[in-house]
Amino acid sequence: GAANAPPQLSDECKLLADVAEPPNMKRAFETTLSVALLESQLSSLESKTGLPLINRDRRGNAQSLSLTGWTAIAGMAAMVVLVAAGGTYAWRQYKGVPDSVTVVLKSAGKPRYNRVASSD
Repeated sequence: GAANAPPQLSDECKLLADVAEPPNMKRAFETTLSVALLESQLSSLESKTGLPLINRDRRGNAQSLSLTGWTAIAGMAAMVVLVAAGGTYAWRQYKGVPDSVTVVLKSAGKPRYNRVASSD
């Protein structure tokens, strides 16, 4: 039993090993997208501003998002911008409108630069 157990690191060594270990980027990415992180960020915003943003049940679990006052205006403005950008993108894709780009024309030979007279 105990004689075959692998040796354990002390708490200080575990801390050093955690710092030295390269981060797991996939796990870090998934963590940033988690609902729990969003809930904690909204809760901290609630405590800082004093505005209720999350509707909670009797046990304190988040049930829904509540937008009132300035947060409702900001949320509606963001939604309008998102719908307008999505509509514009979809229309351009449907009609086959090319992206606007700068066209550069080059001529053979030595470039010439002519002054344009201004009409003062």
